[in-house]
Amino acid sequence: MTRRYPWTILDIDATSDQKQIRKAYARKLKVTRPDEDPAGFQALVEARDAALEESHWVTSEEEGAALNASPEDAAVAPVVPSVEADGLAADLSGLDLAEAVTVEAKDAPALTPSHPSDAERVVVDLSYPTPAPDASAGESPADAYDDFDEEPEIWELLEETRKTQPWRRPLDAWERVFDALENLPLGEFDDALGVALRDLLDQIQSNDLKPHDQPAVLRELDHRFDLLSNDRRMLRHMRPEDAEYLIDALSDATDRRGPAEGGAQPQTLDGVDDLDPTLVARAFASDPKMIAYFERAIRERGYPWAFSVVGLLFPVPFAFYYRLGKLAAFAAVLSILSAVLRAPSIRENFPSAAGLSGVVSVIYIVVALSTAFNWRKLRLAALSEHLAPLKAKGAPFDELKEAAAAFGSPDRTKMALGIFILLAAVFLRLVLQ
Repeated sequence: MTRRYPWTILDIDATSDQKQIRKAYARKLKVTRPDEDPAGFQALVEARDAALEESHWVTSEEEGAALNASPEDAAVAPVVPSVEADGLAADLSGLDLAEAVTVEAKDAPALTPSHPSDAERVVVDLSYPTPAPDASAGESPADAYDDFDEEPEIWELLEETRKTQPWRRPLDAWERVFDALENLPLGEFDDALGVALRDLLDQIQSNDLKPHDQPAVLRELDHRFDLLSNDRRMLRHMRPEDAEYLIDALSDATDRRGPAEGGAQPQTLDGVDDLDPTLVARAFASDPKMIAYFERAIRERGYPWAFSVVGLLFPVPFAFYYRLGKLAAFAAVLSILSAVLRAPSIRENFPSAAGLSGVVSVIYIVVALSTAFNWRKLRLAALSEHLAPLKAKGAPFDELKEAAAAFGSPDRTKMALGIFILLAAVFLRLVLQ
């Protein structure tokens, strides 16, 4: 038997189980995305709605097979009910059903048979499957996903925002989208946000999202992701003119000016604006706190406070360990220079050595404090600088991911070099005394 529409689109047999229909829709949605195949996505949505409507008429597997049957399958002889006569099956295919059936009733008058065979009682089993109660009867479309085994994906939630039933509030549907975005892994967040922004813009321009509903949705969007202060994210996923349109809409809704309208420009965060979240996730896969720091920097448009006692006490090996090469080299030079300038023999031969030693010590303390308080920020900036030459050469994204992963792993060999430099500085100070 062959399937017919809409079951062919969903690639399942006809069923009355609406949960199974939604699962099939979710599976197909993973390969039929609205931003890549709008026509296919629209056809899939229509097939899902048609299947949900038709599911009320599918009451058994046999009826489902009949719905899916081809015309050739339907052209078969009708099935005649089996009849039990004295424990044996009687063949009634040649008799009229009204003549063949004798209903046994306790209160029925006794019959005097004219022939011995007339006394044989014929009992026909006319039991047909009782339609299963529809568990979803009376279910509000707003509760369509309440019994869904899996969390709805972004594509499903975006499709929900386009429904216009009176009981639906657009803000509620979009809040579910924003919640799902915030709960995505870092590597998937940026692409999913781009799809959501393009879909929102399309709804605004097509008036699917009514003008009186737009301000609340836009205010919630800016509250969650602060896009007015980070227009680069919109430009990454949209044409400049579309990004400008959305920035204007956000500005009107939030009653404040965005970067596109002039005024103060948003703070540029090295290691945040210049880095793809996927690369950050790959680089710091073994350091969840580093990824959380990056996400918070994006959200707050500023670098959170971070402190390391080890970075304060031993800035040279600490900087080497986290591949902060320039900082490590500078701190190493200051350590050696401070040890040399503090030697009594040097101070006797060079009177200005004492004052210079004090300056070097102050600079070293500043470097140590900077390392202790800004080491996570410095790691992001160093990663961005590490990947910049590859980006300039147009390296493929897979190569960038490999480079990010290599950078994110601590360098224990150079950390040993940093420890050796500290010991050498102490040794020089003792020898020169």
